[in-house]
Amino acid sequence: MKNMGRVVRTPKVGMMAEKNILIVDDSKITRSMAVFSLRNQGFRVLEAAGAAEALELMHREAVDMVITDLRMPDMDGVGLTRKIRSAEVQNDVPIIMITGADHEETRDEAFEAGVSSYLAKPFKPHQLLDLVRSVLC
Repeated sequence: MKNMGRVVRTPKVGMMAEKNILIVDDSKITRSMAVFSLRNQGFRVLEAAGAAEALELMHREAVDMVITDLRMPDMDGVGLTRKIRSAEVQNDVPIIMITGADHEETRDEAFEAGVSSYLAKPFKPHQLLDLVRSVLC
């Protein structure tokens, strides 16, 4: 009953409407919260439960942003960021890293890999939305 690879279409709302955001997190709860918050603001949201699924989706769909967890079973968010940055297409997409491991070394590694911004868990939906808007503008 997993919701992986599902595309959620939303009506156009404001300047950010029709932006495609890929959420990559093995936590269904975190994905659901992010999808709900973004969808309510008019974003089109794609979901992946892991890095391999995210890369597959990115080969089929153009995305305007990736929001990825750091710790995932198949490949961590830093590895996913490196794969995206070294890809032939969509390698300049903004990437937001979310993680419960908020350490300076972790942030440094994420930024060195090419993330655009970083958000520590736990976070409130409005914090994610503010960061998404800031990075996309």
